[in-house]
Amino acid sequence: MSYQRETDTRDVYNDSSFGSWDNSEEPGWDDPGSSGLFWLILLVVSGCVFLISENVIAGAIIPAAFSMQPSLRAARWIRKNDPHLHRAKACSRFMLATGCWSALCTGFVALAVLLAVMIVIGQPPTESQGMGTILVIACTATATCLVGCWATWTAWTGHVRVWAHPKLMSLANYDFDNLHRLVLSRPTSNHAVYVTAVSFALPVMLFGTALMIVAASAGPPVGATLVAVVSGFALLIVGPVVAIVLLITMSNRLFANGPAECWSTVVAHPSETEE
Repeated sequence: MSYQRETDTRDVYNDSSFGSWDNSEEPGWDDPGSSGLFWLILLVVSGCVFLISENVIAGAIIPAAFSMQPSLRAARWIRKNDPHLHRAKACSRFMLATGCWSALCTGFVALAVLLAVMIVIGQPPTESQGMGTILVIACTATATCLVGCWATWTAWTGHVRVWAHPKLMSLANYDFDNLHRLVLSRPTSNHAVYVTAVSFALPVMLFGTALMIVAASAGPPVGATLVAVVSGFALLIVGPVVAIVLLITMSNRLFANGPAECWSTVVAHPSETEE
């Protein structure tokens, strides 16, 4: 027997820009940040891990890992259900990149909080701990940028217009077939835009910052160091400009205006078409 939907999901999802928040199937994973208490408890647990291990990175990993779960689950969901191979690859990789950026930002905030706690209790980080933390952040940011560039390249070469959001599964009420008719009444951010912009701009800006730091630590200013400082400052300005130019150039080809446009043609998964 063929599967027939009795209600028009377009009317259902116009009630809210975030759709129907029914997390009864798998509570706590689609939107762990919906409860301030959840994050407070998680921060306490991170603090305990930090105190036991005496390692701020270990404490920051926990909230970072939880923050990326909705995006990772959406990425797996897309890859499993989308019958369009290129679209499945592009959208799932953008969801992966969205999760990585979410984890990086959350981990950075948690790291700042834990470092502040160390200073307050009179145990500021040593120079080696500080250098180790900076190295971890730099490596993580670099890897995250690479994931974002990989997702962008996949969508560009596959001629796919993407739309990514961590709450995608809830927006579609956990039914992939709803995506092609999902129209939001209020604008909801396409995280693919942020992923592309930051993934291309951040490496340029970090390289410029590194140039200025190296030049500043080289001693009295000479011709070479002045050139390095000027070049580094220029790169800090060039980074955002590059991102804006790329977004303007690629927006019409790369980004969809909403889920319905991204998944304009969706064939229901075989398991959904039979009873």
